Amino acid sequence: MLPFFVPRSTDLYRNLETKTPIPTFEASDHEANVKALERMISLAGAPERVIPGHDPLVFTRFPTRGRIAGIK
Repeated sequence: MLPFFVPRSTDLYRNLETKTPIPTFEASDHEANVKALERMISLAGAPERVIPGHDPLVFTRFPTRGRIAGIK
């Protein structure tokens, strides 16, 4: 099963771990966005398979070659 990339739905691993939507969403959208985060995790099959689109931690969690993370 391949990783599940989410470049705009969650920017950081912290968003996934705390189920906190990215700050661009309105407060009134909070519940729907938390449900979307939970759905992404469900579709991916495991939280560690969801890869945020803007987190530098990607480069510490996956092997790198220069500025490219090797995600398989």
